[in-house]
Amino acid sequence: MLFVRGNLWHILFKHSLQKEILHRSSLAALATSFLLLILLFGFSYFLQKQQLTKDTQQIVQHIRDMKQANYQLLETMNQKNGSRIFRG
Repeated sequence: MLFVRGNLWHILFKHSLQKEILHRSSLAALATSFLLLILLFGFSYFLQKQQLTKDTQQIVQHIRDMKQANYQLLETMNQKNGSRIFRG
C-alpha cells in the first residue's frame, strides 16, 4: 500500500512538474517572441530613418548643384548678351 501511495505521489508530482515546465516555457517563448518583434520593428525603423536622412541629404545636394549650375549658365548668358549690347 505504501508503494502505491508513493507511486501515485510520484505520478502526480511528475504531472505537476510537467505542467509547470510547460507553462513557464510558454511564457518564456511568448516573451522571447515579443522581444524579437520589438527588435525587428526597431531595427527596421532605424534603417528607414538612416536611409531617409541619407536620401534627403543627397536631394538637397543635387538641388544645390543644379542651382549653382543655373547661376553659372545665367552668368555666362549675361556676359555674352552684355558684350553684344555694347558692340551693337
